[in-house]
Amino acid sequence: MKKKIIILCTCILFSCKTSQKDIIEKIKNDSTVQETKKLEMKSWHLKSFSEDSVPGVAIKKAYFNLIKKKKGQNVVIAFIDMAVDLDHEDFDGVFWNNFDEIPNNNIDDDGNGYIDDYYGWNFMGNIKGENNNYENHEFVRMVRYYKKIFRNKSIAGIKSNELKRKYKEYLAAKKMLEEKVAERHEYFESDSTYMVSLKKAIKKFASIIPRSEMTIENLDSIGELRNDLQKDIETLKWAVKYNYSVKNANDDVDTHRRYRDIYYNIDYDERKIMGDDSDNLNDNNYGNSLVDNNTDTISHGTAMVGILAACRKNNFGIKGIINNVKIMPIVAAGYGQAHDKELALAIRYAVDNGAQIINISIIKKFSVHKEWIFDAIKYAEKNDVLIVNGAGNDNENIDISRNFYPNDNDYYSNEISNNFMMVGGSSKNLNKNLKSSFSNYGKDNVDIFAPADSVYTTTVLNGYEFIRGTSIAAPIVTGIAALIKSYYPNLKAYEVKKILMDSGTPYDVMVNISRNRKKDSLVPFSSLSKSGKIVNAYNALLMAEEISKKRSK
Repeated sequence: MKKKIIILCTCILFSCKTSQKDIIEKIKNDSTVQETKKLEMKSWHLKSFSEDSVPGVAIKKAYFNLIKKKKGQNVVIAFIDMAVDLDHEDFDGVFWNNFDEIPNNNIDDDGNGYIDDYYGWNFMGNIKGENNNYENHEFVRMVRYYKKIFRNKSIAGIKSNELKRKYKEYLAAKKMLEEKVAERHEYFESDSTYMVSLKKAIKKFASIIPRSEMTIENLDSIGELRNDLQKDIETLKWAVKYNYSVKNANDDVDTHRRYRDIYYNIDYDERKIMGDDSDNLNDNNYGNSLVDNNTDTISHGTAMVGILAACRKNNFGIKGIINNVKIMPIVAAGYGQAHDKELALAIRYAVDNGAQIINISIIKKFSVHKEWIFDAIKYAEKNDVLIVNGAGNDNENIDISRNFYPNDNDYYSNEISNNFMMVGGSSKNLNKNLKSSFSNYGKDNVDIFAPADSVYTTTVLNGYEFIRGTSIAAPIVTGIAALIKSYYPNLKAYEVKKILMDSGTPYDVMVNISRNRKKDSLVPFSSLSKSGKIVNAYNALLMAEEISKKRSK
């Protein structure tokens, strides 16, 4: 007997067009309800379950039934991320301009401390226009920062409770560093060995079989005649099976080398280009206006902006969540993990320059200067600015580990603000895989879920691609928050957050949170976040209208 999946259609101050009974019958009678066509896949996250049988966020339904010819206000959204391709074909007119600044005159015209910040600011460079693309992971910085303080010390010899907590964090970071270095060394050795074997095998077989005819079947046939080639044949069969080339192998080896030499290297000078003291928040005379630097290779920021703001009115590319926006790019990360310093300064820059919502698709374990981030979040709260961040891709219950940042709480504190949202990632599969397999979760720390699996978006050089990660979920929620602010500007940041959480769609389904691929561990989807829901634009706009009307009376 098939298990019934019941969708709880949220009814808040309004009635649903499709009843729960109708939805259940549709699931039972339509065997293709979980399958979407290839073209539909590119916009599945914009659809709704009640109308399209897909657990998207009901953007299409909201535009068709609610927004239509309504005229909203522009909303300024800061993207704290990597560099953004300002010239992408699908970004026409979406970027914020600082009209108090004359671009490219090398003068701080508006006196805000940032020279030529016409589009935003790049904290990953220096005033000469040089930019840093690579940096350590945070647990490496944690070890570097505390190793002198705690060298030759034990927990028994530390009297201060605060130092004891930091010592435990230091030990956890030290353990992670040792494990990651050993793991990456193993990967490097294994892939290096395989790359050498693959090159030798390809060279040896060049005179035996054309590359175009190198199939597993043909290789097996050769193996029946040549016992002396068995090792080479197995090497080639693996490459054929996984469409793996010498270039792929070389790229993998280079990646492992980069982890070894940069990301996990405690001696790597990651501040050489900036030239600042990373442990001094007041040493902030660095950066430049090049928010689009190196976008030929750096695509993350471009992908995030596309999900939210790609043009909805042209006949190519993709449709974003909203076009009544002005995007303020703030570069605070490269390959590796962002510094607390850059994150804190970026939040303050966004607030000071008029951002109403801040999107941060950045998450990391550990935080050397978490107090800087907390203060910045409080500063945003004081100025009525909503912050939205992805929950991370480690498939962890962050209520237990409680060491993911930026966040508005940690090991030792409760929520310090009411303007910060952490977003988990969901998929198009209305079954045990509704939670994206990689997404972090937590009843206390994660506020809501949004699509994060196989979402089609913009990439550099006018490209498009499917990507995955909770980085995607954040701009989807940010975009819906912007819809609310655009049409109901009298609502406060904390009210927008509450509306998004209260109006989401709950799904009564058991989902898998296991890290063991061979064994499921099922829990209710509702237990994975504070709201227990997936964000729903249609419901959110209806609720926002009701609350806004009450406010106006």
